[in-house]
Formats: sequence, C-alpha cells, structure tokens
Amino acid sequence: MGLSKKKRPSALVLESQLALNRYVCACFGFETTQDLLAEFKDLRDETPGDTWHPVLNRIAERAGITLDPSTLRQYGVNIRAHSEQLRIGAGHLRNWKPHQYIALLLAEFYLHCWFEDTDELCRKLNLFKNVGGSIRHLPDYATGDLATLAFQSATGSGKTLIMHAHLLQYRHYAQRYGRTIDNIYLVTPDADMSVQHLRELRQSRIAAGLFRKDASTGFAGLQPVQIIDIHKLGDQTKDVVVDVRELGTRNLVLVDEGHLGKAGTEAVTRQRRGKLAADGFTLEYSATFNQIVEKEELLSHYSKCLLFDYSYRHFYRDGYGKDHSVANLAAGLQDANQRAYQVGAMLAFYQQTKVYEQLGRNWADYNITRPLWVMLGHTVTTATGKLSVKGRTDIIEIIRFLHWVLDRREEVEAQIAAVLSGDAGLLADTGGDWFAERLRWLKSQALTPVEMYDDLCQKLFHGVGSLHVVYLTQGQGELHLKSSENGEVFGVINVGAPAEVHKLLKEGNAGIDAYTHREAGFAERLFGNVDAPDSPVNILIGARKFIAGWNSWRVSTMTLLNVGVSQGPQIIQMFGRGVRLKGLGFSLKRHKQLDTPPPEHSPELGLLETLNIFGLRADYMKKFKEMLGKEQIGSDMELLQIPVKSQLPGDIRLPMLRTKSGAA
Repeated sequence: MGLSKKKRPSALVLESQLALNRYVCACFGFETTQDLLAEFKDLRDETPGDTWHPVLNRIAERAGITLDPSTLRQYGVNIRAHSEQLRIGAGHLRNWKPHQYIALLLAEFYLHCWFEDTDELCRKLNLFKNVGGSIRHLPDYATGDLATLAFQSATGSGKTLIMHAHLLQYRHYAQRYGRTIDNIYLVTPDADMSVQHLRELRQSRIAAGLFRKDASTGFAGLQPVQIIDIHKLGDQTKDVVVDVRELGTRNLVLVDEGHLGKAGTEAVTRQRRGKLAADGFTLEYSATFNQIVEKEELLSHYSKCLLFDYSYRHFYRDGYGKDHSVANLAAGLQDANQRAYQVGAMLAFYQQTKVYEQLGRNWADYNITRPLWVMLGHTVTTATGKLSVKGRTDIIEIIRFLHWVLDRREEVEAQIAAVLSGDAGLLADTGGDWFAERLRWLKSQALTPVEMYDDLCQKLFHGVGSLHVVYLTQGQGELHLKSSENGEVFGVINVGAPAEVHKLLKEGNAGIDAYTHREAGFAERLFGNVDAPDSPVNILIGARKFIAGWNSWRVSTMTLLNVGVSQGPQIIQMFGRGVRLKGLGFSLKRHKQLDTPPPEHSPELGLLETLNIFGLRADYMKKFKEMLGKEQIGSDMELLQIPVKSQLPGDIRLPMLRTKSGAA
C-alpha cells in the first residue's frame, strides 16, 4: 500500500519515519537510533570477567526501559551462546562492536515478541505508530507485515556476521516455540557472491551449500543454508533457473543486497523472494536502503520493517573506515591536460605505496594493508556477452595510458615535474594547486623526476620496461599486465570479453604497439587472490565484482568513470568498498578516532587511512556528491573541478565485469 496522499510528508526520507525502529528503541528507553548509538559509541569491549555484556549493563540502568531485568538477562545469555558458536566475544580474537551487539539485541527482542504473540505485537506497533507524529501517515500494520525484518548496515561494518548471528537467533526461537520451516535460503545478487557467502558461512561453522535443484542437501541434523543467486529464481523451471513455486512457501529467507541484481528487474525479484517466504520469515540486509526508497511503495515497506539503521553516516561518524579525498576532472576536459591529471592520480597512489614500504612496519598493530589502485567503470559487455563499442574504447584508453607511462619516459618525467611543482595547471575551484598540496610527503623525499620515475616503475610496475599484455585463455579468462615478458604481473584486467581486447591489441587495431602474449595452459588467474599479502598485483581494472561485495582491504586509490550515474545504491556500495579499514586491534577505526596515543609518523599513517578518489565524469561525480550528501557527510568531501583543456572526444568510460548471471 502506498502513502496516504492526504498526509504525505513533505520529504520522503526513510530515516525520519522508521516506525518499527522507533518502537523498538522506545522499548529500550531511547527515542531514535542516533540516541541509541550515541549512548554506546565509546563503550569498551566485553572481557572474560564480565557477567553481562557492557551494552546490557548500560541499558539495564536506563530510565524508560519496558523490559524486565530477567528478560534482558536471558537475551544476553542467548546472544552469548550464539556468539560462542561464531567465536566472537570475550576470550576470542574478535569482539562485537557496539553497533553490532545492538543489532543482535534488537533482533532478539523482536523475534521473542513475534514468536510469543504476533497479534499482540501488531496491536502495539499500530498503537505506537498512530501517536508517532511523522509516522502516523504510514498504513497500519497487518500481521503479515511482521514476518519481514530489514537491517541497514554500512559496507565494512560487519553485516555478514550480523546475518549469521540472526540466523542462529531465529533457529533458537523457532525451536523454542515449536515452529518448523521447510528450508533456509540465502538469496544473493550473483553467483560470485554466492561463493563468497558459502565460504563465510563455513568459517562461522554454519552448514551451507550452493543450491542445486537436482540434488538433495546432503546434510544431516540442522537444516543447511541453501545459497542461490537471484537470477536462478524464476516463474518456470529451465536450464539453471528454478520455478520459485517449487521451493515452497514456509522458508526462512535471508536476502543480501536484493536490489543489486539486473537493472529493471527489482520489482519482479522482490515478488519472487516474497513467494519463498509467504508462510515463513524474511531477513533482509543492505548498505543502501536509503538509496532505493524514492518510490512510495518501497518507502512505506522499509519504514515499517527496517529494525536497525547503521548507514554510512553513522559508520563514519563513529570513527570507522577511512577518510576520503575526492577530485574531479570536468566532462570533456581531456587529452594533454588529462595526462597531467592521470599522472597526478598515479603519483597519489605511488605516494601511498612508498609510505607503506618505508614506514608500514611501524604500524603492524594497525593492520594496514598494501595499497591497491582500482579503476572502476560501467558495463563493457553487451547482452550477448560481446565487448561493447564503448567498452572497447574504454579499456583501450586505459591500456594506452599505462603504455604511455612505460614507453614515453621523458614525457612522463616532465609531467611528474610539472605536477609536483604546481605548474601543471591543475587548480581547484577554491584556488591553489590540488596535487601539489596533497603530495607534500612525496615532495619531501627530494627525488629528481628521473629518480622518481625509476622508483615509481619499480614499485608500481615491477620494473622499467615496456607494456606486455598477456591473455589467459582458461576459464573466464583474464588479462595480465607486465613491464617485461618475464616480469611479474603488476595489473589485472577483469572483463567479460578478454579475447576481444587481446585481438584488438594483437592485430594493431587499437593504435598501441604494446607486446601481446597468449597463454593457453593453466596459468594462475590472479583476480581472486588480489588481497593476498604476496599478490604482485598493484592495479586492478574493470572489476564489477568489487561493487557486488568483494572483501578486499587493500583499496587505497580509485579512478571512477561512469559508475552508477543513475544508480544510487551502486555509488554507496562502491564507496563503501574503498573505505574499509581493519584498524588497531581490528577496531575498524581510523587511528585519530581512537582514545590511544597516536603512533609515530601519524600524518603518514593518515595517508594510508585515506581513500583517494579521482573522477573523470562530471555528471557522475555530481551524483556521487549528492549521494554522500544524502548520507549527511557531504561537508566532509571537497569536490574539485579542475580547469584543463580538451582535444579528445569525451565519454571515456572504464570497463566493468558482467557476471554470468547477467548482472549489470
């Protein structure tokens, strides 16, 4: 049901009308999520000597709490038991962060109420809603509405572990109240995410397997989690697709980023997921509900079922994740001055790499990872799996830049000198040279352009030389970049049609005289191991999987072209991947946000705790700024328009992998 036209609020903002969230917060003595988070922001971790978790102790002292102490203590006992299975908490390597524990506590309360008396829960929710000011306009709850819970959790905030704990919580109450379900399904955006979830469920010691319509589960005891990507759910069975009606309706359905599937199919996929849990229960997780509620129907739905909101603004303000620095090259301003801009981006990444190699050993406790430069863009393959004309142009432009760096030493040295001296004409809107200011540490190393070029090539490309592009033919294929025929791989291009790129280069139709090679044996594909400590890869291009949920901690510099100009969720997803940070003692926090003395070389550590973002599409970056503005962190970002000259045609776009399932 949509919103009442008569009483529709002036601004359709999800946060202002979270009916379920407000009700549950009130039961614990708080008005809003923000009040709840503020109370526990700096709470210490649980220790082996604690009888109760610090969050429970603090809540028990609250005025206005409606729960009796014995019920609250039982919630703590239950959560501790689930945490032990997951090996989280006192005595383990990991502790629940305050926001994570709160997400478990609110779920514990809700599931208890839902299993105990759904009708009474519905009555209380409607009573609360109808005196709730900005939420009065929402349609009344029906009991069927209560079988769905949603959790908004920023990328990098531990969403997957929270999901695992919620699964255990649901199982506990289902067994306690004698409720049975037919199956447990985890619905993912694509096949790659399914594999990732399988790995993580096994790490949590939860029985799981990839869904196979022609096989039994093969598990004894507790029902396993059957993982299926959304594109395999259909209205009729054919090939790898299964008719959703064949899977029953009395299921527990876990949904991860359900709106990141194939563009334009969100309503259909949501309907299919609903059929799976028509007589069961749904737990849905996303980092980007705020970006998908422009339609009134969705706003109403998530206003009534979103239990916990820990979107990026809360995550960042609590001190988690990296800082960010954003520059933008205005649309159409390219060619010679674009080279200076690209060299500036390369120097920013080189600076991070050099800081890590020189000083990284001083920060072992901060879990800083080796920097990685990621270039992201839009889809490069067509619906038939062929390389699109635009995609072909895009990837060749990237290769052309890297070839230029390795092949035109004197020109590159001249650009390095110009950028570092502030003579490249790369001025911010507010005045001053943007790169010269942000490359201060690099300038302090007092290297000549010749020395810097040699060192840069060694650190980024594993040597001075010429560009070699190697096509691996096995499996999905992959393009490797080297600076010599027998050198180490410094870059990986992961696109849906690598053979076409190789053919363009080999036949000389790309206008680049790079060396090309073809390996038909079982050469190692490197994309899947980019995050490994010994990975030789420094540059990653065209990785659509990155937005879908790739768990890398290495990303330190991004070049973004035409990613999600009209897709808000993808923008926040992409940004969230880059700001992931392990932090001191796996705190996930920036060192300046900790209550510990700063380490030696604190400013340099800050360089590695900052995500550099370089845009080459003004319309995209404008949208990017708008999306961050909606997350109320726009004031923390300086968006720069760099006035340079244009000679080449516009619309340069970077490639993005299209998965087998067809996700855009």
